[in-house]
Amino acid sequence: MSILDGDIILGDDDVRVVLSATGQGGNYVLAARDHAAKSQLMLVDQPLLIALDTPQLSVNCYSCFRTTGELPRDGQGQGQGPSLQRCSGCKVVRFCDKICQKQAWSYHRLECKLYARLYPRILPSNVRAMVRLLKQQKAGQIPPEEWMHLLSLTSHADDISRAGGERWENLSLMTQGIQAYSGSDQSPELILRLLCTLTINSFTLTNFLSEPMGLALHPRTSQFNHSCRPNAFVRFDVFKGESAPQKSGRHHISVHALRQIQEGEEITLGYVDGTYPFEKRQQELKERYFFTCSCELCTKERETAANPLHTTSVVHAKVEEAEQNAEQVHSDVQSEPGLEYTQVDKIKQAMAGLAGTGSWRLHQYPWPQLRAQLLAGLLGSGKYSEAFLQSAVMARLTHPAMYEQAYHPLRLMQMFNLWNLCQPCMDDEWKREDWDDRRFRMLDLLSCVVLDDIHKALVEGIRVNGYLEHVIEQALQRPSREAMTWDNFHDNPAQARKVVWHWLDGLIRAQLRKEGVSQPIVDSAMRNQG
Repeated sequence: MSILDGDIILGDDDVRVVLSATGQGGNYVLAARDHAAKSQLMLVDQPLLIALDTPQLSVNCYSCFRTTGELPRDGQGQGQGPSLQRCSGCKVVRFCDKICQKQAWSYHRLECKLYARLYPRILPSNVRAMVRLLKQQKAGQIPPEEWMHLLSLTSHADDISRAGGERWENLSLMTQGIQAYSGSDQSPELILRLLCTLTINSFTLTNFLSEPMGLALHPRTSQFNHSCRPNAFVRFDVFKGESAPQKSGRHHISVHALRQIQEGEEITLGYVDGTYPFEKRQQELKERYFFTCSCELCTKERETAANPLHTTSVVHAKVEEAEQNAEQVHSDVQSEPGLEYTQVDKIKQAMAGLAGTGSWRLHQYPWPQLRAQLLAGLLGSGKYSEAFLQSAVMARLTHPAMYEQAYHPLRLMQMFNLWNLCQPCMDDEWKREDWDDRRFRMLDLLSCVVLDDIHKALVEGIRVNGYLEHVIEQALQRPSREAMTWDNFHDNPAQARKVVWHWLDGLIRAQLRKEGVSQPIVDSAMRNQG
């Protein structure tokens, strides 16, 4: 990137935000110094706009975002677990304790009566975010400089208007409701522009396992450009400073280096899934963000007119039919989040179609996406043993092929899922009359190996003070059900890893054969496993 005369440069010791003087080149963020992988590049204490998705309002604290499973239990861990207490005023939001309720009251008092009046109807997350923003602005709770910075962000309102369709109609209708609900004296035109700004610039708010739970936006973190091979990623579970984890830190937006970044290098994030095929990425970026991507990956694929990881040019009716059907199933299931358990058979059939081609690789879109949906469906159905096998395939084969770094958030998420599934699988084995002692012991040993691998990925190099790190540290302090399993593991960790991965890989091979995956595809995936 070349800084032009007249460009405005803002920043600190970590990054330089370059604001284009002409508006033609766009804004971008450069590294102000060399950064090691996992380094924190930017921290925003409090997003300007933030809202939980509607389903999360009943399961996440409205202030710290913790679920009941994350709340501390009594010392003995006995009796009924902790629960979230519903706001007595609006009956919409919930809090884990009086402290969180008090912390949230500064902004919730502005919206509580509105929510109570509308209950049991609950406004969509983007409408709730806008209503709170405008109420806070009217109440003087937003610093003028942050408000002006928000207004300076690209909204693409004209592009969205020209594109028309359902999105523009919905945004126009929402604008009318937002103005009425917020009581704002801002013009409808400005409110619509802000709503478009939110649509274009917001992040998907995620928990410590990268699972979506809402939306968040702040002008500072909206300056990062996109790359299909980004060198940075965003976390929302990182605590400020080196202090012990506090729940108040769960609102931060923290940007981290995905790999080593050199001084002067542009820092980029991924707006869309970089593992998607070239054509799909370009289409999604054009339709959602109104630009054509010319990142290094896209330039290479455009010049060669081929995608090295996602071959879509195979002129074979069976392959094309399987691909189209799999994409359609993935899209259909994606349109109904939380209902994957009702589509398990449909997902399996689509995956069988890809396996039947004999040439579709396990990490090639949309097979990993379908497998992730199948995993969600099996978990929703309580079929933990089946879910365990799907998680194992993803943790051992597909994710290492898709994401290079062992500390990549999505690889860590799947490793955590695999570790988390060991316990219910052990419980199921324990209840069986013909229980398999070797399987039970291997699951227990696997939980030790996976937990240790997650811990290593988190602590090697730059150490981040996040909630995921806190959860793993706490888990390491709790003894395994079979106390001697940890002792055996620590006596000879290399041998333990060799034994348990050999056992798990045997299960994975058997599962893939059951799915109809050809032997060459299985062998290829096994050679490049994590």
